[in-house]
Parts: sequence; C-alpha cells; structure tokens
Amino acid sequence: MQSSNPFANTALTAAIDDDDTTISVVSTEGFAPSGWITIQDERIAYPKKTATSFLSAAGLALARGTNGTDATAHAAGAVARTVESGMLNQSLQYQVATLTDASGVLGFITIPFRFLKLLLSFFTIPVSYFGTDLQIIGYLWAIVAIGILTVLGISLIGGRRV
Repeated sequence: MQSSNPFANTALTAAIDDDDTTISVVSTEGFAPSGWITIQDERIAYPKKTATSFLSAAGLALARGTNGTDATAHAAGAVARTVESGMLNQSLQYQVATLTDASGVLGFITIPFRFLKLLLSFFTIPVSYFGTDLQIIGYLWAIVAIGILTVLGISLIGGRRV
C-alpha cells in the first residue's frame, strides 16, 4: 500500500510543452498513485505514476489544464506540488521550503515577515495603559506572549522530515 503526503512537492527534470502527456520529475514519492498536481498556475490530473514521472495509463490520458486552468509550458526545475500544497502556497502567500542534504529532505513552511509583524503587534500591550496598579497584567501578558512565540518558533524551526 502506498501512502501519500498532502504537502508533497518535486521538481521537473525536463521542460514540458502544453501538450506533453508525460511529466518527468525528480521523484513522485509522497504523491498519491493517481490524482492532481499543480505546476505554477496549472492543475494536471494524472491517472498513473512511476518513481520519476506522472503519465497516462491504459485508456486514461494525463489531463492538462483541469479545473479551469490553462495548459502551459513549464521549464525544467519548476515545482510540481499536490493540490493541497499549492493551495497553501496561495493562501496568505505562504511558501513551502525544502532543504535537501545527505540525510533526506527537510520540508517546512516559511512565514512572511509581515505576518510575523502582525503577530508581534498582537502580543505588544502598552503597560502604561493599565496604570501602576495593574501593570502586573501587562507583564504576565508579555510572559505568555514570549511563551507562545517560543513554541511557534521551535515548531517552525524543527521542520519535518519528508
């Protein structure tokens, strides 16, 4: 039984035209045996995969430009993602980053700096607002905020082996 990862991604090993029916990639590990991938703004339905390609199967063609997208040419090195990963990239302009070394692939989500700035502004409370008697609430809030940001930072830095 093959398992799939909803946030899998890989890179094209060769350029493809808008009418190609085989897509050669570095690896299809983590992708479902059949399903959809997203390359840039194009959605592609594939009925079959091998270890290094998405392709047509007996009687089922690789469908380019599905779900209202247009089939377009893509350069070698373009990233092919699962649909879920592509949607995550589009929401809040997140970027899924991967680092590869001898021990494997490390995948994690990078958050835009403006989102972090917004998050930090939520945790910043002017202590003078409370007056001298209630300043302890501001200090307690700062301790809670530091804890939350520390946990968030550790979870993002920790990443996940894919």
